[in-house]
Amino acid sequence: MGTSQKRSTQISGGRRGCRRWLGALGIGLGSRGRSAEDSERRREERFTPEELMDQVRRVRRTYEEELMGKANVVGVGVGLREREGELTDEPVIVVSVTRKVVSSMLDPDDTIPEELEGVAVDVRPMGEPRALDASVRRCDG
Repeated sequence: MGTSQKRSTQISGGRRGCRRWLGALGIGLGSRGRSAEDSERRREERFTPEELMDQVRRVRRTYEEELMGKANVVGVGVGLREREGELTDEPVIVVSVTRKVVSSMLDPDDTIPEELEGVAVDVRPMGEPRALDASVRRCDG
């Protein structure tokens, strides 16, 4: 298969295809010296989908207070990783921030880790939260 064919396969092959192709080149996408494919495989081998979600929820509860104390953080939850505007099937801890800031511009204590206890963290900007006007009438259908 030619280089251009590999690139098109990588782009259209979805998340797993991309990771396999990049992993074959020796490019690690994960943290701590492991490729993302290795991390994902280990996580899938250890847990059923239900157990994996329980693990993600447990880690979120453990770190929620610490994460909420960081600059720009306005919420912590559980969701699916978002890549290029599309949701994947990977459960993650979702940290909502007012705006994304380059980590070099943050105090080291305010940097959000890429993973916690092996669970990936997805940082999503949402802007400034604001309360709804009480005079706005709700429509209950």
